[in-house]
Amino acid sequence: MISFIYGILLAGSMIMAIGAQNVHVIKSGLSGRNVFFVSLTCFFCDFILMFSGVFLVGSLSDISHGLNVTVCVLSILFLLYYAANSFKNALNHANKEGIDFSYSGKAEPIYKSILSTLAVTLLNPHVYLDTVIVVGGYASSLLFSEKVYFICGALLASLTWFFSLGYFSIYLKKIFNSRKTWILFDVFVGIFMLIIALNIVIYLIRVLNS
Repeated sequence: MISFIYGILLAGSMIMAIGAQNVHVIKSGLSGRNVFFVSLTCFFCDFILMFSGVFLVGSLSDISHGLNVTVCVLSILFLLYYAANSFKNALNHANKEGIDFSYSGKAEPIYKSILSTLAVTLLNPHVYLDTVIVVGGYASSLLFSEKVYFICGALLASLTWFFSLGYFSIYLKKIFNSRKTWILFDVFVGIFMLIIALNIVIYLIRVLNS
């Protein structure tokens, strides 16, 4: 159950950060254009990438000692970078200003909404670091049964976030535009990323001493 909660918190901390993908989903929600398909596409991408991270990268790490160490080190470095960036954003709010939530009232075919969502999601290199390296790196420290709980928690966070963002964005726009909201969010993300990094460091020490 602890792994399930960690899955929710780790995945939630990464996917909730405002960025091109989330702005795209918000615009879809505000315009009412193909919200279901946009949200489902985001979740489907997370499903494929997180599943690969947990059961491919995580399992390969179990087999290869060198790969295990490499994935752990990469995960730690990226988590530290992520934490530092979150604390920086909490101080200067650089990525919280000038977010464009405007949208066009023109209708859009479903396939175009899906393609644009795939482009916004998969052309962002950070999505692979988040879902494959970080998630896979943490999963490498878990037993198989724990990985199942972990991936279920991570996918639940993704499913809940994207569909809530799409369908409730019209009601949450004031919250998204609040500096105070993003200060608290960035501080929480920074602290949680440091906790996850510490857990992986402890696991890495055990691996190196084994």
